[in-house]
Amino acid sequence: MRWKFKIKPSIYRALLLSTSVLMSSALMAQPVQEKTLDHLIELSNFTGMIAQSNQNMRPMFDAQAEDILKNNLGVLELSSEQKHVAQKISLLLQKTNEAIISNPKFLHMIRKNFQQTYTEEEAQAYIQFLSTPMGQSINRKSSVMTNNILQETLAISNEILNQPLQMQKFNEQLASLIQPLLLKSKS
Repeated sequence: MRWKFKIKPSIYRALLLSTSVLMSSALMAQPVQEKTLDHLIELSNFTGMIAQSNQNMRPMFDAQAEDILKNNLGVLELSSEQKHVAQKISLLLQKTNEAIISNPKFLHMIRKNFQQTYTEEEAQAYIQFLSTPMGQSINRKSSVMTNNILQETLAISNEILNQPLQMQKFNEQLASLIQPLLLKSKS
């Protein structure tokens, strides 16, 4: 025996609309909840890693301080007195960076980026991962790796930009960009 179902078009549309609404709400990602966000930030130790990264960046601050002095004094090598001043500048750069990363605006920025990056489901999965010893190990190693990449990138950038030809080319391009503004402001 064969059954025949005849559904009225209006009921069919209502059923289809209801199903699509239920499916779309199930497919839409939920924003990360505050409690989940707090737990994720705590487990990721993001602020601690940034503070450690600041300590690890000391060689970069040293190089930056020496470059600042060399550029401002117009010398290629620093005397012992100038190296001593460069160390003080390096410490100033590090303390300035520490003040920035401990500022409430910085911490708010971290929260905002976590919120914009992860859905509730992703945050829960990340928390599960970070709750394992392997997850914590990978998290620490990722921080070290990122810091190493940053330092090496800056070193390569400084090396390339401090080549006389490269510096001359950069200065010429910079001057060509600024010159029209200077001429315009004089008139």
